[in-house]
Amino acid sequence: MKALRPTLYPPARLSAIETVITKYGKGLEKAEHLDPEEACRNIREGAARAVRRMYEIPPFTAIKPPYEFEARFYEPLEDAVKNLEGIELVDERTYRIVTDDLFKLPM
Repeated sequence: MKALRPTLYPPARLSAIETVITKYGKGLEKAEHLDPEEACRNIREGAARAVRRMYEIPPFTAIKPPYEFEARFYEPLEDAVKNLEGIELVDERTYRIVTDDLFKLPM
């Protein structure tokens, strides 16, 4: 595999955060992945940099509640998903969650 080069990311409004590249998207459900050992090493090194810099990195406050998460699937949703608390069905393949508590969103 050819060597992968980092791209300029994150956008300026998030410039203080630490990021690492583990793969490059090449289309819908297609990506060029780094070697697993290299990706894990990059994640460990990026996490260590973030911990060393944690007092330099301001809290991200640009997004205010209510928070909205929407997901659409290729196949119709299963009944178990349709009956989850806090789920709003948009159509047979899409659900939405709207909440003031960021931690109630899937992450």
